[in-house]
Amino acid sequence: MNVFQRWRQTALHNKAMVWTSFLVAFGTVFYAIAAACQIQLMKQSARQSSEQVERLVGTTNTAITKAIDDSGKSLSKALVQNKEAFDTSLSQAKKSLDASAAQSKAVLDANIAASHLDQRAWLGVRGIQVVQFEQGKSLKINVEFFNSGKSPALAVTSGTKFNYLAKFVTGPESDWNMNFTFEPGQSVPPQGGFSKQIEVALSVFGPRYLMLKAPTTLLWFYIYGITKYTDISNTFSGETKFCSYLGKTDTASPEMLYCNTYNDMK
Repeated sequence: MNVFQRWRQTALHNKAMVWTSFLVAFGTVFYAIAAACQIQLMKQSARQSSEQVERLVGTTNTAITKAIDDSGKSLSKALVQNKEAFDTSLSQAKKSLDASAAQSKAVLDANIAASHLDQRAWLGVRGIQVVQFEQGKSLKINVEFFNSGKSPALAVTSGTKFNYLAKFVTGPESDWNMNFTFEPGQSVPPQGGFSKQIEVALSVFGPRYLMLKAPTTLLWFYIYGITKYTDISNTFSGETKFCSYLGKTDTASPEMLYCNTYNDMK
């Protein structure tokens, strides 16, 4: 008797029990398979979720890092720009302050200089006169100095020279002797003066003396000199240059005329 024949002879309730057991077994297997599939799906979903989270975390980290880098760069750029702006403002302020200080100093120095020019001694030549010009006697010329300033002229020294030549010149030339021997003079109060006499022996001219006395001048005689001084401030070195020549020598009162050049005060 085979399995099929035995099945046909099996009682109905036994068949029901077999089918029930089969269905239960099949259900159990199906449930196990479904559960396994569900578990697999859950694992896959968890893995995908994990990957998505990791990608999200990576993207977020990248975004945060980029944002931090961008913020750092922006902050650094802003700091550099602020520093440059501050340095520029500071430099401009310093230049403005320096310019203002220089201008103030220049104005102060100018005021001091103007005040000193107004108060200092000014020693100049007020006149030059011939006091003796006769044959057989020496030629004597007085140079009168005058202090037109408001302070005494101190440490006064003066040096003079003379020259004569057969042509007229406007003032001392480069080949004239400028090696002055400076002699000490007296202090000169404000609005005061002094005279210095220059004496030249006529023997210096020899027979050319008559050329000085000719109606038409044939020999030109010059005196020139430098006077140096300071004042109570002792902050400057005053210097006066003078040059004069003998004119109208054929008259009873010959006179000295000023040269066109060289006469100067400082």
